[in-house]
Formats: sequence, structure tokens, C-alpha cells
Amino acid sequence: MEKQSKSERNIQPLSFKKVDTPFAVAAFASLVGSVFLWFVVDRGPGLFVGMWVPSIVGLWCVVRLILLTNIIRNH
Repeated sequence: MEKQSKSERNIQPLSFKKVDTPFAVAAFASLVGSVFLWFVVDRGPGLFVGMWVPSIVGLWCVVRLILLTNIIRNH
């Protein structure tokens, strides 16, 4: 097995980082809230809140890409 240099070990784009936690919590809470609204309150608000999930995940991807780009540029 080859030894990795310190810089190679720091680049782990698929690992879960501290910055990911708020996005994961927000997306999950939005999904749960959407299902709750859909079945308990009304379908309209459920659909509205349900559309937040892909928006949150998309923003999460953009943030991860920016962070990964900064890591690559610094190495």
C-alpha cells in the first residue's frame, strides 16, 4: 500500500464535513415538514415546503464545490 502525502490526505471531497451538517439538517427538516403539511394541514403548503428540499441540496452542492475549488487551488 502506498503512503499518501499530507496534502493528498486533506483532499477528501466525499467525506462529511462540519459545513454539511446544517444543510443536511435543513433538507431533512424540510422533507419532514413537507410530509407533515401534506397529510395533516393541506397539500398546497406541503408542496411549497417540499420544493425547498432540492433548493437546499443544490445550495449545498454549490458550497461544497466552492470549498473543493479553494482546496485544489491552494495545493
